[in-house]
Amino acid sequence: MSLSSADAPSSLPTHFRVAFRHACTQARFPLALAGAGLSAASGIPTFRGSGPASLWRQHDPLSLATPQAFRANPSQVWQFYHWRRELCLKAKPNSAHHALSWLSTEEGSRKIFPGAAIGPHGQGSFRLVTQNVDGLSKRANIAYEEQTGVSPPDPVEMHGSLFRTRCLSCKDTSDNFESPIAPALRATEDLSRPIENLPLSSLPHCPLPSCQNSDGSKGLLRPAVVWFGESIPLLDSIEDLIERCDLLLVLGTSSTVYPAAGFASQVRRQGGRVAVFNVEAGEEQADWEFIGKVEETLPWVLSDAS
Repeated sequence: MSLSSADAPSSLPTHFRVAFRHACTQARFPLALAGAGLSAASGIPTFRGSGPASLWRQHDPLSLATPQAFRANPSQVWQFYHWRRELCLKAKPNSAHHALSWLSTEEGSRKIFPGAAIGPHGQGSFRLVTQNVDGLSKRANIAYEEQTGVSPPDPVEMHGSLFRTRCLSCKDTSDNFESPIAPALRATEDLSRPIENLPLSSLPHCPLPSCQNSDGSKGLLRPAVVWFGESIPLLDSIEDLIERCDLLLVLGTSSTVYPAAGFASQVRRQGGRVAVFNVEAGEEQADWEFIGKVEETLPWVLSDAS
């Protein structure tokens, strides 16, 4: 897999690319932090702003992304997340996802970050931390492995994944790309239909034979995403990556939500450098800003094009 044919986006300064690529050769612990803009070209909504486009069936999605909402109405919350899963399954990873998969491999890391520390299995130290829950970065890795036989390391999914579940009883966490995740949810993604009042027994439940409640029922599954009011399970691991990072690529995120919002400034305080790839300018901590669509700017910056 090669990025050598990437075209230069209009109005991007070539000298920025040259300076950034030189910094890449010196980086020991490069890291990428991705946000919603990474998946925009794949058609994934961000639920930002106001108006009908920010709502799901007249509900504010933010009000559904809480433990309280799930306890009060697991049927409604699962229908919302089923709709999101189906939307993401129809989407495809874009060129920026694929570029990051390549960059995560030994081949990509050695070419772009030749000075990076080498991991125990020969891979470069570059890692991707994504705030997205859409599973597209992981699917890009799967596609890369199918094409090349090489498996890139999994992205660090800061806020979890729509395609991972957690059992409320036995606490097992598992990936699940099934469509639908439970038969009762089939066709509930059709927004022209009313919200169903699905019985609890028809919602996703734990498949493990060892999982059984006192009444003989299986444990109820919930989406393994970080809801509002919950802590980030991987935060300690992510902070370890940030503490040693000397080159941070900020991709498609405005860095306005903490703790991610503080990562760029922390890297700068440590003496590291920051490159921002976004459709809007304004990142005060950036050494380089590549303004434009991430799916265009990132492959070009990483390619051999002059």
